[in-house]
Amino acid sequence: MKNFEDTMNQVGLKPIFIDENTDFSKLPRLNHNTDEQNAAFREAWDATNARWKAEVEADRVEQIEHYAYLDELRLSGVTNMWEASPYLREEFNLTKARAGEVLSAWMKQFGKEP
Repeated sequence: MKNFEDTMNQVGLKPIFIDENTDFSKLPRLNHNTDEQNAAFREAWDATNARWKAEVEADRVEQIEHYAYLDELRLSGVTNMWEASPYLREEFNLTKARAGEVLSAWMKQFGKEP
């Protein structure tokens, strides 16, 4: 499957980055896209949008699993939750940095941050 950028390049559409220093007089004039360009854009956009939705859904499922584990760990009293990062790392095979991010986000529910 082609990605969005590949398809845009294939049909001759180039991104234009605009900032406060952009000289609008030097920008190319926009013309009407052909049906082929419109169809390619729609196909690329739909594929990209579907991929993003799948990634967001996977992230949400992972978050639910992490938070449920932390809730259970908290109820068990096995550790002070400020020291829960190693438990997350072991249970979910997370890096130290990622475990810290998850723990910090979970703690925000309680109005405290590490």
